[in-house]
Amino acid sequence: MEVIYLDSLFFLNLIADYFLLLCAGKLSGVVLRRWRYFLGALVGGAYAAACVLPGLGILAHPLGKLAAALLMALAAYGGERRFWRCGLVFLA
Repeated sequence: MEVIYLDSLFFLNLIADYFLLLCAGKLSGVVLRRWRYFLGALVGGAYAAACVLPGLGILAHPLGKLAAALLMALAAYGGERRFWRCGLVFLA
């Protein structure tokens, strides 16, 4: 049986998502709003933790992943004029 520590999974995804959102923002040339990137990373960390909980495996479906990525992008870049550019760079 494989053991997954939920807190480690959450924090590792939080850090990785934060840096991905930050890099996508820098590459897109927008004003950096680090608290919004942290909010988007919180969404990503919560999604990753929810995927391994019993009964929530349906979230790992590709549509669930796409919805989580869209929520992360909305949280991080929601007020930007270049939202779609930032979102596409983030997904790339």
